[in-house]
Amino acid sequence: MPLLLQNSNHLTSIGNLRCMSSSHLTRDEFAAACNAFLQRPISNDETSALRGHLGWTLLTSPTVPSLRCLARTVNVRVRREDYAELEEASFNDLDVEEEDIDDATAAPIPDQTQTLVTVQQYIAYSPTFAVPVFYFSSHDANGAPTSLEAILRTNLFKQHVTRSVARTAHSLSLPGEDADAPFPLLSQGDHPVLGRPCWFLHPCGIPTALAELMEESDMSAHSAVWIDTWLSLISTVIDLRT
Repeated sequence: MPLLLQNSNHLTSIGNLRCMSSSHLTRDEFAAACNAFLQRPISNDETSALRGHLGWTLLTSPTVPSLRCLARTVNVRVRREDYAELEEASFNDLDVEEEDIDDATAAPIPDQTQTLVTVQQYIAYSPTFAVPVFYFSSHDANGAPTSLEAILRTNLFKQHVTRSVARTAHSLSLPGEDADAPFPLLSQGDHPVLGRPCWFLHPCGIPTALAELMEESDMSAHSAVWIDTWLSLISTVIDLRT
């Protein structure tokens, strides 16, 4: 089932989008858009919170001061039904009889404070695609990096995404018109500002969708609305609620 990028009455299938040369930003325009986004008045509108407009700060590269991105840290929960599946799978792997388990010492299902995954989220500029790209990394309560399978058991991704994608240990893809050429959704790569490995949403298709949305409004490429519109697209895949 193709994912939908939507804004008001506009619907575009991300699985059918192709990379185009419209609606691109230069690095300077991206920097101006980030500054405008951070400096705009914060609205109490619930829609802003739902789309993940809160909590962002400007982050500068420790080695190249001219490289910057937006960053924030959020906690996401492991869905309780998924946690139960993980517990059952772990139990089935044990070579023990059920009656040998002491109920008094069996570990209870952790509460919400024990099933949080910390996610560092970034909005960074892609010189290849000339658009913002959503990067993230994550770790559990012990500081250990979380696997892709573990990430998919949290509420970071919208649930319709986890049901639709094909997955490997290092990527997610969507079914395409050509069964032998699935549409890339999530990959791993070096963060363009921090230089460390991160997950990122593949930006191919984003320029086209942004161009179509921006044709419907009177926004300039360096305005805060530019980042707002980009976030509305990303929020169809990522749950950006804080």
